[in-house]
Amino acid sequence: MYNRFTILFFALALAASLSAIAQVDPGTENLTHSWTFDDETTVDTVAGVTGVLMGDAKVLNGALQTINMDSWMEMPADILAINEYDAISVVAWFKSVSEGNTGFTMLASFGNTPASIGVDYFYITSAREDDVSRAGISCGDASTPWASETFASGIEYDDGKLHQIVGTIDAENISLYIDGQLQASTPLTENNSIDKISSTYAYLAKSVYNSDPTWRGEIFEFNIYNKALSSEEVLYLFNETDVTAGLRPILVEAESGQLGSDFSVGQEGDVEFIATTSDYTGLTSPGDTSRMETYQVTFKDPGYYYLYARVRVGSGGYNDDSFFYARGFGEKIDTASADWVFINGLSSAGFSDSSDVVDGPGAEGSNIWKWVNVTQNTYSGAQGDSFYVSSDSLTKTFQIAGREDGLDIDKFAFGKSTLFFTVGNLDNGEPGFTEIPEPPEEYEGPPLASEQPKFVGNIYSAAQIQNFEAYWNQVTPENAGKWGSVEGVRDNPSWSGLDAAYALAKDNEFPFHFHVLIWGAQQPAWIDTLSPEDQLAEITEWFE
Repeated sequence: MYNRFTILFFALALAASLSAIAQVDPGTENLTHSWTFDDETTVDTVAGVTGVLMGDAKVLNGALQTINMDSWMEMPADILAINEYDAISVVAWFKSVSEGNTGFTMLASFGNTPASIGVDYFYITSAREDDVSRAGISCGDASTPWASETFASGIEYDDGKLHQIVGTIDAENISLYIDGQLQASTPLTENNSIDKISSTYAYLAKSVYNSDPTWRGEIFEFNIYNKALSSEEVLYLFNETDVTAGLRPILVEAESGQLGSDFSVGQEGDVEFIATTSDYTGLTSPGDTSRMETYQVTFKDPGYYYLYARVRVGSGGYNDDSFFYARGFGEKIDTASADWVFINGLSSAGFSDSSDVVDGPGAEGSNIWKWVNVTQNTYSGAQGDSFYVSSDSLTKTFQIAGREDGLDIDKFAFGKSTLFFTVGNLDNGEPGFTEIPEPPEEYEGPPLASEQPKFVGNIYSAAQIQNFEAYWNQVTPENAGKWGSVEGVRDNPSWSGLDAAYALAKDNEFPFHFHVLIWGAQQPAWIDTLSPEDQLAEITEWFE
């Protein structure tokens, strides 16, 4: 049975729990400077102060990138004048180069450097040679300033993942927070105070000690407040700030647009998708508005974007694997060839494993949901155009058009052309990344049957093209050599796939073996509509 003391205990425990997770919005009243890098510039969005990129530093994908050594951004310390503040907080969102900061680095620093030694300084850093993160201040000691530091240290973060770091100073203490949590708070010694910090230099990714290495990584946002943020305010900023918005793909559900009458909407489990209800033989444009769909897409950032699509090719394989998409944004004319890109060959393109990077054509098959990099799919010709979004017009009209009735489309995604996305990233709307991990060392040959009396060859298709000549010394075109692939439209053959396979054989002096001439499952669909006499004539023409 509960008594009033038990109830009081639970009430106090609940109050303590709520207090422990309380967060408070600090607002912008005390925000004096902010570098978000969203507009791909080094301009402070609050006060208009411009930073200067040094070394190999650059602003890309909403971040200051100082990945290479000797790269940093310099800010005008005399204009920032943080030594005029009564209290200060510096807040940074960062992602280091994994294990890339093993020296005495500083992620942000303010101070002076006479004789190459840092004096009268304040800094924050995520990783150091002594394996800690730290906020530190040292003033009034030009001989051994490191020995006069007052600092607050915490866990080192040099893992290549996104983190928040906050350093605060008021009249009494210097404090360090990582990912919204207080790491340490240390009372200031008499000589160390804000008013004694030098206004000579201010850096991002550089120490005020000239011999120290630069900090390596990406800084997504850097803010300065003229107050010491409380623990509740720091927690709020950690929980409510999304500095990776510009790195995330823009997802567009296929059924969300204005559908032409030739489209139908289907559902399978949790997946809702669209498909056109009729086949069309045109190769250059939709030819009719009934096959078109229109979307309104709002972007978060300007820049160039690639188009991705999550699709499923039906049992018809190469007779179910094409559609049109508009060349650039805006409303297009259904019969204007210059307005449209024909994408084909999706039966052997795309990626389905969550960890696969959706880069290049890919080689996934039919009857499976997969992501295709539409912009980079080159089966039918040159790579398509990327899509440009300007800062003064972030909402765009985008159009697609159906062509074959066995192709299901679940969704589209627009991702910045300078980023890479895995299948998992696109599925979940997660941030992309700027570099693909180095691939394992490739086998350089010789071919497996080198200097043997027989040849060992392989089929030439998207899955086998990579490093083909190192393993094989004979070439056979795969689907590109099938009649249904070459002449999907009667009397309008496409030899590009065969030409590529033949060119590989010719360039490497390999034997070339043509594909089987007739295979019922891969004959063109239109052959069934002809009379026996016409069928014989077409088969004879194909043989010849």
